[in-house]
Amino acid sequence: MNQPETAIFGPDGNVYIADSGNGRVRMIDANGIITTIAGNGDSNVSGDGGPPTQAGLGGVYGIVFDREGNLYLTSGGNLIRKITFPPKIPPMCRNPAVYDTRTKKVSIKEIDVPVLDSFNGEQTGIGVFAAELTKAPGIDDFQITRLDFSRYIPAHDSSHAYYQYNDGIYANGGKLYLCVSVPQIVVLPPNQVIPAPAILYSIVMRNLAAYPDIFHIESAQLIQ
Repeated sequence: MNQPETAIFGPDGNVYIADSGNGRVRMIDANGIITTIAGNGDSNVSGDGGPPTQAGLGGVYGIVFDREGNLYLTSGGNLIRKITFPPKIPPMCRNPAVYDTRTKKVSIKEIDVPVLDSFNGEQTGIGVFAAELTKAPGIDDFQITRLDFSRYIPAHDSSHAYYQYNDGIYANGGKLYLCVSVPQIVVLPPNQVIPAPAILYSIVMRNLAAYPDIFHIESAQLIQ
């Protein structure tokens, strides 16, 4: 780096540095890897509206994040410039479950379930299952209508849905973490239905203690 001016922690826990002499903004992650996130080293100011790494900053002096995770910097020409980062997609949403609006079913390709030692209750690996959940009577309740074992793996795959036992033991009241692709529709008169792009939700379902095969949606966060 050349004449670094400012160093701050970002909302993701990484360190961001105003590398003024090189006209760039650098990021240092937890492994010490340095990545350029803005600036091409050009001393001329350019590139508004384009990729941050292709912009000429003409020097970088101060940097700060707002509450939404956008980065503001002071650059050459006495300018304040804003960098908007694309939303991060959780690994689980790269292989989402699919909700069918006609059948009211959620099809989950892969759910990781801890394999427990029957003697001491300690986790020894992961069992991978395919499952189907069907909308049940009640508010945001789904019932397990299919559960098929696939294979064993040594550790949880972050791209899979995940079931977590209550307090680390085999008991009711566990939680299911998954990402679901939900189709959208546009309804036009007279009763014309047009499909629209699907949206992703990160969902947490809680296993109901009184009904072990029923899961209740505890939270749903819109991803995109």
